Amino acid sequence: MMIGGAGLLGLTAAANAQAPPAGAAAGVTTRAQVEAQAAENFRMLDADGDGSVTKTEVEAFQTKMRANAEQARTQVMTEADTDKSGSLDQKEWTAMNEKRLTEVESQAGQPIPDDRRAAAKTQMDAAFARLDADGNGSISSEELGIAVGAGDNDPAARMMDMFVEADTNGDGSLTVEELKAPTLAMFDKVDANGDGQITPDEGAKAQQELRAQ
Repeated sequence: MMIGGAGLLGLTAAANAQAPPAGAAAGVTTRAQVEAQAAENFRMLDADGDGSVTKTEVEAFQTKMRANAEQARTQVMTEADTDKSGSLDQKEWTAMNEKRLTEVESQAGQPIPDDRRAAAKTQMDAAFARLDADGNGSISSEELGIAVGAGDNDPAARMMDMFVEADTNGDGSLTVEELKAPTLAMFDKVDANGDGQITPDEGAKAQQELRAQ
């Protein structure tokens, strides 16, 4: 059970511009990264810190996720919709993401290498094309909502189903290992060659297969 949204906007490509973990190429996700994120998700869900996640804690987190998603949509539209048209064109989208990259450079105290900046630019262009669902050359508030988990695409609504799936012993609560299991199983399915890493090509193929279902 993964908690949505890389900062609710992994769309900005800023995270992808940072240095990858040791031994991993840019754009590659490792099994260790996914396992660590699952453990962090567990920590966030386990509100009382007792080492287990209950349905009540999941419901409380659902409420928080929905509020954060709406806040993210509002924040992006307020910041990036400079002409106040109610949608983001390619120029506005690029300007917002370039600002994110500049922030990454400022925090790191050094410029982003050219190859990573180019990869981030490619990803931000691909994200724009993906989010512009109707192909009209702009991202509407509704289309952005789908990206951040607001409106019609509400990952919080699916959390309880995922909770039930992960609760393999049916005791009404999850241990960290129960929460990790379905996430790691999905990773292993996507990791076609079993090398412990998901490349951009493997990730794209998995997304295509998911959309085809």
